[in-house]
Amino acid sequence: MFEGMDPGQPRREAQWQEVSRLFKPAMLLSICFTLAAEAIHRLPMVNQLIGGERADDARAWVYVALMYLVSVPLLFFRMRRALSGFKPPDNGLGTRVFVATGGALICIGLIVLPVIVLEWGPSAALRGQSLYLLFSGNVLGTTLVGGVLGYGAALAAWMLLCGVPKVVLR
Repeated sequence: MFEGMDPGQPRREAQWQEVSRLFKPAMLLSICFTLAAEAIHRLPMVNQLIGGERADDARAWVYVALMYLVSVPLLFFRMRRALSGFKPPDNGLGTRVFVATGGALICIGLIVLPVIVLEWGPSAALRGQSLYLLFSGNVLGTTLVGGVLGYGAALAAWMLLCGVPKVVLR
């Protein structure tokens, strides 16, 4: 039943461990972006521009902009460096197509999830609205949820742009 360990498995595990270590820098970046978003949100010019019903989640929108402009690309390139030479395990063509298709669909959703949460959060059902309220309601929630969403978006970008092609083009 179990044929033995794949010879490339220890290297893959070490590479993914390096990617896991990037969560701490992602959270540190999240703290910095939350503080910057809070400072930008308090500027009188921003209040005049946003105003109305969107004034409550303006800090979260500023945070998401900073996250997509700085954190996601930075984490993506660090993940790409950590996973350079990554060789996925051997699988049949059907499995590779299934994994690639499912991975691509899930990754696209993960990349845009912060925008989805902010855009449709106020009108979402209970759990979705809870995530929205945590993300946009206070500084601590923005830091925690934003850090996880930013790390997830960077990992999903790597999977979509680098991982899925490696699985398919084997």
